[in-house]
Amino acid sequence: MQVIRFWLIASFWVCFSSSHLVGAALNGKVIKVADGDTVTLLVEKKSYRVRLQGIDAPEAQQPFGQAAKKALSEKVFGHRVTVRWDEKDRYGRLLGQIYLGEVWVNQLMVQDGYAWHYTYYSKDSRLARSQQLAREASRGLWAREQAIAPWDWRRGKRPLLEDSLEASRIAQIVYVTPKGEKFHRQDCHHLGTKGKPEALASVRNRGLTPCKRCHPKEDP
Repeated sequence: MQVIRFWLIASFWVCFSSSHLVGAALNGKVIKVADGDTVTLLVEKKSYRVRLQGIDAPEAQQPFGQAAKKALSEKVFGHRVTVRWDEKDRYGRLLGQIYLGEVWVNQLMVQDGYAWHYTYYSKDSRLARSQQLAREASRGLWAREQAIAPWDWRRGKRPLLEDSLEASRIAQIVYVTPKGEKFHRQDCHHLGTKGKPEALASVRNRGLTPCKRCHPKEDP
C-alpha cells in the first residue's frame, strides 16, 4: 500500500512539474545571438535556444541578414531578459516573446526594420502595425522597395539580375551616430561604441550627412 501511495505521489509531481515547464516564463542571460531571430538563454546552469515568436529576420546570406543579427545583439546580448513561451518548434527551440524590462524585443526588431512580421504563424495586430510603420518610414530592410521575405528567400527566390547592383548598394550598411546627424564607416574613430547600423539608402533618404573623416562610400 505504501508503494502504491509513493508512486501516486511521484506521478502527481511529475505531471505538475511538466505542466509548469510549458508556458513558463524564463529569466536568464542572453549568452549567444545566432541571427536576427534566435538567441541562447542561460538560466542558472542550463541553456535554452529561443526563437523569437511571430517574427522572421533575414537569413545570414540575405541582404541585411548580418545587420539584423548585429541589431539583436546590441539589444539583448549580455543582458538579463524574460522569455515567455508556450511551445517549441521542430528544432527544439523555445518559441517565445523576449522582454528586456518592459521592452518587447520581438516588436522592436520589426519596428526598427530588422525583421518581418511572420504572418503565416502570427496574426498579432501590434506586429502588423509595427511593420507597416517601418515600411512607410523605409527603415532598415524596407529601404529596398522589393525586399524579399526570408520565407521566400529560403525557397530560392532571389533578386532579378538587373537589380543586383542596386540591391547591393541598398544593402550596404553604414553606422549612424547616437544623435542621428551623420553616418560613418564601422571603423571610424569618430563613431564611438554606440553607432547604429542602417542601410545606406535609408540614411540618405533621411538627409543624414557622411562623415568627412572616414568618407563612407556610397557605392559597394
